[in-house]
Amino acid sequence: MGTPAVHPVPGSPGDSRRRLRFPVLVLLLAFVPAACGGDSDPATAGGPGPTNGSMSASVDGSSWSATGQLQGLRMQGFISLAAPGPGGSVISFAFPDAPAPVTHTLGTAVGLNATYAVGTSQWTAGAAGGSATVTVTALDDTRVAGTFSFTLNAFEDATPATRTITNGQFE
Repeated sequence: MGTPAVHPVPGSPGDSRRRLRFPVLVLLLAFVPAACGGDSDPATAGGPGPTNGSMSASVDGSSWSATGQLQGLRMQGFISLAAPGPGGSVISFAFPDAPAPVTHTLGTAVGLNATYAVGTSQWTAGAAGGSATVTVTALDDTRVAGTFSFTLNAFEDATPATRTITNGQFE
């Protein structure tokens, strides 16, 4: 039998630990669409793993470049990418796996979502709003490349209320 869930009192130390785990949860949720769906052909499923790729963008007008390995997952009809950046920041997003060239736009592409996180603060675009565009310019069994831009809404009490990510590139 499992241990019952304990919900911390807001502002208590338990609440802080919950908030510290949330960025990890958001990052994992970016990969959830890849675990759902109907494509069961193992030839088209790719496991998670590091890549030799790169990611860069402008966050609120400031230059951002991945400081660690770009992580990618291609599985069951979705592609998810995540990369760590300066100051403990992370950019992650997921989009439908479709032949390139193709542009996915939030609101028309099922499964498109994006997150920018710094420490315990997160900004998102997805079912709850924001805007996101991902253009895939190249896609094959070993490579995905393209561009992205997002307008992300703050989660909970994150400030500022929005973050704008432009000039995004991944390869």
